[in-house]
Amino acid sequence: MDIGGKMRESKFKYVIKRKNGWTFSETFTIEQIEKGEALLFLKINNVGKNEIHKYQYIGRKCKHDIEIYENALMQTDTSVKVVVYNESLSRFGLRSLEGGATIDISDNDYVVGTVHDMPKA
Repeated sequence: MDIGGKMRESKFKYVIKRKNGWTFSETFTIEQIEKGEALLFLKINNVGKNEIHKYQYIGRKCKHDIEIYENALMQTDTSVKVVVYNESLSRFGLRSLEGGATIDISDNDYVVGTVHDMPKA
């Protein structure tokens, strides 16, 4: 996608959540995925289908220069929200953890974790 003359890099973060609670991740570009590097990573780490969570890079960084991926937890001025893709607006935004409408990501928002960092209710 062309944004102001720059091509947005397409990449995905693979988050692996083990049954024992241990979580780790690795990020791959589309080129690396096509070369089979993501599949090799999953094989080497003996990752099962139910342990994989794949999230798309949204094409921007937060105020702390950290890449933002879907399902990231973002601290806003008022609360923590989750990054989601809004189908009707065809773009990523922030939604309350309880659900509801999405809002735009501001330049003051920053990444504080992922949905996998949240304790189970």
